[in-house]
Amino acid sequence: MRWTADNVSYAVAKDLYPWRRYVVVPNVSWGLLPHEADLVALSEAGWLTEIEVKVSKGDFLADRDKWKHQRAKVNGAPELISDFYYAMPLSVWERCKPEDLPEGAGLILCSREDWDHEPRARVTQKATSNPLARKLTDAEREQLLRLGYLRFWGRQ
Repeated sequence: MRWTADNVSYAVAKDLYPWRRYVVVPNVSWGLLPHEADLVALSEAGWLTEIEVKVSKGDFLADRDKWKHQRAKVNGAPELISDFYYAMPLSVWERCKPEDLPEGAGLILCSREDWDHEPRARVTQKATSNPLARKLTDAEREQLLRLGYLRFWGRQ
């Protein structure tokens, strides 16, 4: 089975951000953040984690220097992201170098076990939490829930 953004996202949500404890929304491209996020996870406490999903080395290397991944103070954008991760198949990361991972970014690798064809995700490098991040307000949480609702029905 070929890795896609959908099955990497599924593995991350299933293994690291279970639905009973997190609100996980794919493709947040408007309405909350000043940039597109492949996947976001909102904790019960109100902290937002962004996960950038990559399925090729070229896509990862082209994306890593975008302005949105620089910490705070960028373009006056509000800092809602407490932790930032790249998620990718292990086979993609094996062709990269450790220094390819931007400073402060965490790394989630996805693979399939021989005995189980389900994709699995694990954190292999923890992100450095952004000290300038804040919890989402009730209005921002409500907006994220609304966006998740729209994403769900938009995919049907």
